[in-house]
Amino acid sequence: MKRFSVILTAFLAAFLVAAPLPAFAEEAEVIEAEPEPAPAAEYNYKLDVEGNAELYDFLLSDTFHGDLVIPAEIDGHPVDYVGNACYMDAKGITSVTIPASITDMGDSVFFGCTALTEFRVEAGNPYYATDNGVLVADSGGFLVAYPAGKPDTSY
Repeated sequence: MKRFSVILTAFLAAFLVAAPLPAFAEEAEVIEAEPEPAPAAEYNYKLDVEGNAELYDFLLSDTFHGDLVIPAEIDGHPVDYVGNACYMDAKGITSVTIPASITDMGDSVFFGCTALTEFRVEAGNPYYATDNGVLVADSGGFLVAYPAGKPDTSY
């Protein structure tokens, strides 16, 4: 019986060394990367009674550089209003594209945007338009915002 035990032990030892690792051991070696945190939201906003988003604070004002496209939708809600001073002092904005969904803007929305040279408005916007890069309303009858960085000497 002792001889059988020694043979069985030797057989089991050889089998364990030569046998492939069980599936669970292989899976344990796979290390999945942790998902990266979602980027910080670009805006503070609130919803109006109709479920439309109203933008109030551009959170990237200190770090944004380049052409800004105001979102037509945020978190599944149409954006129809840009609040007072939303982009105030965002000195890196060079141009702004306003979507057709924007129907109203507060005061001083682009005040202090010193690099801003041009506004663009998407086709179909019933309230806003541009005249030589200048933001106007009421078919050009009302000057909404003149780009602070526009090099022209007259308008």
